[in-house]
Amino acid sequence: MFKFKSARCAISHAFDSLMIALGWTASAHADCRTTGLPTTFTYGAIATSNSLPVGQTIPGTLKPFTLNGKCSVSLANKDVVACPGGGTAVANMTGVYPTNLAGVGMRMRDSNGKPMVGTGACSTTSSLGKTAANGRFNVSGTFELVKTGPIQSGTISAAKYATRILNSRAALNNGKNLMSVASGTPVRPVSCSVTADTANQTIPLATVSPSMFASAGSTAAKTPFSIGLSCESGVKVAVTFSSVSGASGVPTVVASNDTATGVGVQLLDTSHKPITLDKALQLTSGTTGNMSFQFYAQYYRLSAVDVTAGRVNASAIFTMSYQ
Repeated sequence: MFKFKSARCAISHAFDSLMIALGWTASAHADCRTTGLPTTFTYGAIATSNSLPVGQTIPGTLKPFTLNGKCSVSLANKDVVACPGGGTAVANMTGVYPTNLAGVGMRMRDSNGKPMVGTGACSTTSSLGKTAANGRFNVSGTFELVKTGPIQSGTISAAKYATRILNSRAALNNGKNLMSVASGTPVRPVSCSVTADTANQTIPLATVSPSMFASAGSTAAKTPFSIGLSCESGVKVAVTFSSVSGASGVPTVVASNDTATGVGVQLLDTSHKPITLDKALQLTSGTTGNMSFQFYAQYYRLSAVDVTAGRVNASAIFTMSYQ
C-alpha cells in the first residue's frame, strides 16, 4: 500500500531581492575569512497560491546554505550569528521577519530547524553555531519565504540577513557578509489548487510473491495514480515528493515501515521514469486550465538482501509549486 497527501499545495510568488537596511555596519576588525559568503538566493519568478495558508513556507523557496571559515583565536568559542538589520518579527510567527512586499516574510533556521530570532546586532537566539577553540567554524542552515498575509503582485527589494561573530566587531568575510534574495525577483499570486479528491490518496498495490524480486532493483505491481489541479491558465507547475515513512537508501524509493523487508515503493512520472524524492519535477510549462497529471507507484527491491513476505506501507507527501 502506498499513501500520499498534499503537503502545501500552494503557488510560490516571485520574490524581489530581499534587502533590509542593516542596523549596524560591518567592521574589518579581526576579520573571519569565510567561504559561502556573500550568498544570493535565486528563485526566478515565484507564484504563490491564493489558497496557501498564512504562516506556511512558500513552496519552492527553501534554500540550504553552509558557511565555513577561520577567525582569529581571540574569537574562539563565539557564536556565529545571522539576523536582519532591523524590523519587528511578524506576530505569532517565530523567526519570521517582513520583507518590503506585503504578505511575504522571511525566515532563517539553523541546522536543527530552529528559527533564528533577533535583529540588529543579533543575539544568542540568532546563532548558527560556535567557533572552535582554534577559531574555525562550519555552520549551516536554511532560508525560506513565508506567507504572512494576502499577497499582491510585486517585487521584493528589502530582505536580507547579515552575518557576524556575536558580541564582537568582527563581520564575516571582511564585511562581505550578506545573505539575500536575488534583486528583482518577481512575486505574483495565482489561483491554483489540488483537487479535493486527489489531495489525499491511498494507492493499493497488488499482492505479489517475494520470488518475483530476483535481484536488487527488481520491480513489480506498477499501479497508476493521478493528481488533479484546478488552476488558471499560463502557470508553470512543479511537484516535489518526500517520504514520511523513512529513508530507503535509494533516492527514488519511499521506505516501507511495515512487516515486509527488503522492499520499498518507487514513484514514476508519466513517462515511467523514476522520480527523485525531495527534488522538484516540472509537470508543465504552462497550464491550460484544469489539468490532471499521471504518475505510477511500484514495489522495488532495495538490495541484495532477500525480500521477506509481509505488508508494505509507504507514505509520502507532495508539494506543488508554481511560477
